[in-house]
Amino acid sequence: SRAGGIWDDLLTDTDGQYVEYQAGRLLVQYTPSGETNPISQVGFEPGRTDRWTESWFPLEGLGGLSDASRHGAVFVDHDGGGLRIRAQAFRAVDDTLRVTVDGVAVLEEPVSLGVLETVQRIVPSDGGVTSATRPDAEVLVELPGLGLAWHSAPEALALDRPFEPTDGAEATIPEVDRLVTSARQLVLGRRLAEARPLFERALRDEPWHREALLGLGDLEYRRGRYGRALEYGRRLLRLDAYDAEHNFLAGRAYRALGRLDDAAEAYGWAARSTAYRSVAYVELAEVALADGRPERADHYASLALDYDRSGLAALQLKAILARVAGDGSGAEALRSRLLEIDPLHHFVAVERYLSGARGLTDERALLDRLRSEFPEQELLELVIEYHERGRPADALALARLTSGTFPNPVVQAWAAWLAEDATAEPFRSSPGPACCDSPSSSSSRRPTAGKTRSWPPRTPADVSPTTSTSRSFTCSR
Repeated sequence: SRAGGIWDDLLTDTDGQYVEYQAGRLLVQYTPSGETNPISQVGFEPGRTDRWTESWFPLEGLGGLSDASRHGAVFVDHDGGGLRIRAQAFRAVDDTLRVTVDGVAVLEEPVSLGVLETVQRIVPSDGGVTSATRPDAEVLVELPGLGLAWHSAPEALALDRPFEPTDGAEATIPEVDRLVTSARQLVLGRRLAEARPLFERALRDEPWHREALLGLGDLEYRRGRYGRALEYGRRLLRLDAYDAEHNFLAGRAYRALGRLDDAAEAYGWAARSTAYRSVAYVELAEVALADGRPERADHYASLALDYDRSGLAALQLKAILARVAGDGSGAEALRSRLLEIDPLHHFVAVERYLSGARGLTDERALLDRLRSEFPEQELLELVIEYHERGRPADALALARLTSGTFPNPVVQAWAAWLAEDATAEPFRSSPGPACCDSPSSSSSRRPTAGKTRSWPPRTPADVSPTTSTSRSFTCSR
């Protein structure tokens, strides 16, 4: 195909087209296009922790691949006068090789397979009705212990799932619904700028279209325009006061605007739906923590874990609460649980640093744990999370550590904002060509960036009243 052929002139090997094995949870790698079929973009529910297992295995000595499982692989082909079967196990196992032709057993043999040991059998052709090489023969090869099954007619094992749309179905769907469906697919593909005009067109034609209101409310929230997001949220609540998705959007906007009582009330309604229950309880826990009610925060975090026992955000909140309450052993148990779920969880290293546990008592020890390409971004995400959770002292300690180690203007802006230091860099820098080293030019696309961009709210004593120091940190390139 062209998808593989384009690599022929770009790679150094000379043995044919480029092949890249991919794995995932969907049927194909989807990209929105003009094609009409049942395949679509799939996202995750808000705040959900999802886990799955992918099995990768070496493939050698088989000559091909007819079927595979997490325990083994098999290749079946015709070899002159018979049917050749080659099997390989990924763990030592005693199994039974079974071959049936038109429902008649022609081979049933116990086999012992070592790890990556290839076992070969040939079912000879006898020219009779049970010949496994007859063109019309239905042949089934099974290794049940390895979970392997090969059928000469692949459609016999295929799922009954349609992949072609019903003829004429699209024409019967209202144009507004088609616009919104296309926009939602673009949002799931992170093509937000392309999605907005489709939502807006739909809303012009149908001003109270639920999905269009939800879509635009979500986009406004992502842009940090929380007041506009709330306008859409309030319109939705006028349509249905109890709808979980309406309330979740409104709750996020209320919380971002600092209206915590309104946020808690909206999240309470959102929690009635199983789709939003865990994340709504997490939001309620964070609202309670930011409002200075740790016992209530712990209560909601526990409720969140009742519905998602691997919920990282809820476990993080309980770890913070245990540390703040002086429960060292409880906090460490929660950190260990987080590492069981995610062995590279940087939050754990930061929590240990903040509590002085496990030898993480100095800055260098913490920084040595951060080995990714953008350690300052990892730390900045945690700075923002601590701030949003009502832990400004923790956020400031981490921001000062980060800004003192990494010369990143966004990090420096957060450190200055948290310390309410309007004279610190980068706020005291004058606009000009150097603005391309400003926070907005450091690839920050976080909605919370607006907090530092519109700050400081006061004029420092060493700046004349006619000089504006409240910069938006934008520049043209």
